[in-house]
Formats: sequence, structure tokens, C-alpha cells
Amino acid sequence: MRAGFLLLLSILACLLIGSAHAEVEVPPLKARVTDLTNTLDDRQHGALEQKLAAFEAAKGSQIAVLIVPTTQPEAIEQYSIRVVEQWKLGRKGVDDGVLLLVAKDDRKMRLEIGRGLEGAVPDAVAKRITSETIAPYFKNGDFHGGIAAGVERLIKVVEGEPLPEPVGNSRPPKHEWENSDSIVLGAVLVVAVVAIVMGGFLRARLGLFGNVVGSTALAGASGGAVWATTGVAGLGIAPAILVFILGLLGGKFRSDKGGKWSWAWLRRFGIAAGVAGATGGGVWAISGEAEVGIFFAIVGFILGMQDFRGALSGGSSSGSRRSSDRWSSSSSSSSSGSSFSGGGGDFGGGGSSSDW
Repeated sequence: MRAGFLLLLSILACLLIGSAHAEVEVPPLKARVTDLTNTLDDRQHGALEQKLAAFEAAKGSQIAVLIVPTTQPEAIEQYSIRVVEQWKLGRKGVDDGVLLLVAKDDRKMRLEIGRGLEGAVPDAVAKRITSETIAPYFKNGDFHGGIAAGVERLIKVVEGEPLPEPVGNSRPPKHEWENSDSIVLGAVLVVAVVAIVMGGFLRARLGLFGNVVGSTALAGASGGAVWATTGVAGLGIAPAILVFILGLLGGKFRSDKGGKWSWAWLRRFGIAAGVAGATGGGVWAISGEAEVGIFFAIVGFILGMQDFRGALSGGSSSGSRRSSDRWSSSSSSSSSGSSFSGGGGDFGGGGSSSDW
């Protein structure tokens, strides 16, 4: 009995000793700033949370702050690894997460750097941030000032690293045809000339109805061809609209004499084409988007052709004059903390620890 009693006491003692040295639990990730020591007041906590959220929205990288009383019995490096393995800060595949861990009672801190940022924040840079930027504040008891200064320094360092844009800000990849200005401009010019010629031919042979039907067919064929070539439906819309408008203009701007066009409208066409090219090219150069430039080129062409009505009235029919008069008169009168979560980033042990 005595031996059994001693054995029971030994087991209880081992259990008590083991519980006294249990690992510190990793808190769930619910915000970018987690303070388990009540060191930061609500205003300070909110300001840091807002800064980190804005940085993540602009750059995509995740920086999180964790303040705990102690990491004992583990070393701060071991506890830090457990935290990032559970939190998975940073984007998956980019691995651009950073953890600033502060063990307040141990007077220790650590920066844990994701694999994707080890080039921008190598161990030597992380050491300078903790020992030269943050530690002086902590020695004076200014924990908020130290964390804010460290976060600001981290943001500046990471901002200089070329990383993929956040999902909301990223542009779709450009197609190869968009990178050749001469090919696109040449194709637009050919389509414009063909549409004008075909529109005039159809109007001369089949009348207004034939001109509309033919222009519609040409527009559908050209838009479909661009769609099939690029695989993007939106890119086929602008050429289709361009062909339809120019097809109608080609028929409308034909002279009534023998189904031929006058030199006046050819001159006006050249002016309108110049306006379209300058407008579309300027917008393309500024925005970097070919389809936007094409749209504005169409608008510029239409605006450039507006003064053409006098030269194109050509015929002597009263219906034409009445139509021109109506055109003339009408023209002259005219910070979420509770939903925050890691993005699946990976860490390789890069970073630095410091005391204060």
C-alpha cells in the first residue's frame, strides 16, 4: 500500500511539473494586431490595425503584430515558428507575410519573415529594425511608439520589393497583339477603309436597307474574328462598332452622281482619321489599354466627321435638304479586424530576435 501511495504521488508530481512547463497556446488569428497583455489602448490598437490594413490593400503583403506576456518554456524563435505555421501570414505562393512578436515579460522580440520577403528583409535588415528602430522605444517603456516605428520601417522596406499586385488591383495579362502598335493601327486602318468602300458599294447597289444589313454583317464578322483570335469577347466589341459605323458612313457620304464619292468628303475623312488617330493614340499611351484607345479613336472620328454634312448633301432632292436642315437645327440647339485571416503564406525561419 505504501509503495502504491508513493507511486501515485510521483505521478501527480510529474503531471504538475509538466503542466507548469506546458507550451504557450497560439491565439487564433482574428486581427492584424493581437495584444494579450493590454499594452495598447483602443486608439493605438485601431491606428496600427488601420495602417496595416491599408498597406495590405495597396501592396498585398500581410504584416501582423502579436504581443504576449511570455513564450516560456519555449524560446521566442520556436514559439514564433509555431505562430506563423498556424496563422499562415502572406499570400499563398508569394509568401509575403511578416510577424512582429513581442514577449513583454521576457523583454524579447522577434521578426519572422516569410520566404517571399527574405530578399527584401534579410536577417541583417531585420536585426537593425528590431535592435535599432524598435528597442530604443521599448527601453523607455513606449511600446506603442516602438511597434509603430518598426511597422513603418517594415512597410518602407517591403514597398521597394517587386511583388504581384493585390487581386483587386491586378490587371489582366496583355495579349501579344497589344504589344505591337503598328499591327493594331494597321489593322484598324484596313478595316476602316474596307468598311467605307463596302458601305458605299452596298448603298449604291441595294439602297439604305442593303447598306444597314451589309454593315451589320460586316460588323459581326469583324468582331467575331477579333474574338476568335484573342479569345476575349470584349475586344471584339470595339471593332464591330467601328465597322458598323463606318459602313453606314460609307453609304451616307456617297455622292448622288453615278454612285461615286466627292473629293470633299475624302478630305474630311482624312481630317477625321487624323483626329481619331491622335485621340486614340494619346489615350492608349496614357492608359496602356488598346481597347480604350480604339474606343476613343471611334469617338474622335465621329466628331471629326460632323462638319462634313455640307459637302455631302450633294444631291438636289428636297428630302436631302430637309434632312440636312433638321440636322443643322438640332445641332445648333444642343478596419475590418474580426474577419482578418492569413493567406496561406510560408515561412522558412528567416528573421531576427532582439532583447531590450
